[in-house]
Amino acid sequence: MTYLVSAAYAALLVASLLLPTASDRLRGALGLPAFVLGAASLPYLPEFRGPSLTVWISAALLLLGPAMLLVAAWQARSRLRPRVSLLVVVSLAAAAAGVAAWPTLILGGVLPALVTAGALGMGGWFVWLLGSASGIGRVVRWLDARMPTLPYRHSWGVLLLVTGAMAFRVGGLIWPLWVLSWQPVAVGLGVLSAWWAVPTGRASLALAGAAFAAAFSSVDGLAGAWLVLCVAALADRTRPRVTAMVAAGAAYFAVPSLLGAEVVFTVLLACAATMLLGVLSSRSAAEELPAR
Repeated sequence: MTYLVSAAYAALLVASLLLPTASDRLRGALGLPAFVLGAASLPYLPEFRGPSLTVWISAALLLLGPAMLLVAAWQARSRLRPRVSLLVVVSLAAAAAGVAAWPTLILGGVLPALVTAGALGMGGWFVWLLGSASGIGRVVRWLDARMPTLPYRHSWGVLLLVTGAMAFRVGGLIWPLWVLSWQPVAVGLGVLSAWWAVPTGRASLALAGAAFAAAFSSVDGLAGAWLVLCVAALADRTRPRVTAMVAAGAAYFAVPSLLGAEVVFTVLLACAATMLLGVLSSRSAAEELPAR
């Protein structure tokens, strides 16, 4: 089952990256944070059949990945007509994700999982509208614009997060209990950095925040954390598709250990990743509009 979910996740990622424009690709990837969160929750599911909100939520998260990919492909259908093969790839990826989610759907019931997926989707849309109307994003962008930056467009926030994660991880080898006692605070700071990156649209800061959080989860999540740290340091100087593939792969390894350490913060981190993809998608669509 684990290998099937991994293959489905990889198929969703590749299919989203094959969509024609940057905004289409970002929309196709909107469901990936939810899918990887659902995949990470599978080992914690109860072994019994019947009504279970935990199972419904996990199944709903697994369904949101292929659902968002299909929505993105539908929105890009006018640009996909000359490329029938892309439609086949997208359909196969969505089908693979559906097959991977099927055992979880059967465990808790198909209809409740579908209703939960719809509720999560509507809830996310409501949060998006509320955040857009609240004006918090304008305040964050105003503050962010007045912060100093380093050469190559690296911000001091990214540098501090990368350096802090390295220092704390080295300290964890010497004083493991001391680092563990600071885990909630450290993970919370990483999640806060990721949310700061949402209104500013700075992927490097979000990656650095996610890596900082994962570095405090467990030894199992350390490899993924270091990989995301490297991507964060080079995100502004790397091809977007390369950055997306490496970051998505690292997230698949880091999220399970992070979920085992801090459930609420991991959910908030997945929400921040989804919101950031939406912001970047809207920005890319606005830049592509004159060309269309």
